[in-house]
Amino acid sequence: MTTALSLDTLEDSLLTITAQGNINASNQTTLGFNPAKDYLDIIHSEGQAVLFQQKNDQVISTLLGKNWSIYHTDHRWSRDFETLKRLMDTSKERGIELILFINPYHAQYLESIRQTGLWPLFEQWKRELVKLSNNYTNNSIWDFSGYNTYTTEAAPVDKETTDIMKWFWEPAHYRKELGDLMLVHMLANYCPEDTVKAEFGSLVSVANIEQYLARQQMAAQTYAINNPQIVTKIQQLVSQKRNAENSRVPK
Repeated sequence: MTTALSLDTLEDSLLTITAQGNINASNQTTLGFNPAKDYLDIIHSEGQAVLFQQKNDQVISTLLGKNWSIYHTDHRWSRDFETLKRLMDTSKERGIELILFINPYHAQYLESIRQTGLWPLFEQWKRELVKLSNNYTNNSIWDFSGYNTYTTEAAPVDKETTDIMKWFWEPAHYRKELGDLMLVHMLANYCPEDTVKAEFGSLVSVANIEQYLARQQMAAQTYAINNPQIVTKIQQLVSQKRNAENSRVPK
């Protein structure tokens, strides 16, 4: 075990040294931001479509990989929600304004959630989140995870190595440009001169969550009508994954 760990450490050190000359090497700024420039080498050599294919495959495998639930089956308790509650308690005690947000996902990621049958659970998770936040006056929750102009950006379908999407690297990771728009939206009181399309990001609460979720269902239907080939492709991938998983189950 010690030898294996030592070899792993040596390998990591060599990779770090060789990456010094690569301007697109994986890196993190002093502020903790990862510019994700390592994606550029992949895009320039294989095209961005490869990133979408790989991530869709990974996401669907993960979503189908276990029985997902919000709370433990025995009682309504969640380690994640308990941790979040403690953060909210601490923020309230110290007079800190807490702004929470749900990340934007590309429409293909959202379709993976829908086609694996987990959309109702995704909606319920949001309901529980706003219900918890409703107990605190210093909290606000923004949801950027819906279907909108930014998240429905056309994704590459071939091995084009020069065109790069404006808002996303792949279905689960958005670019800095979209993150900047999120900050403008959430901090509008501090930078009112900037504008973002109103459809991107919604301030959700107990009072409006049902109307918001209903609008998102309609937006999902519109996306499916306008993008039948993409939806069919996700459906086929889900079906393939399910069949492969069923074939491994002993009869």
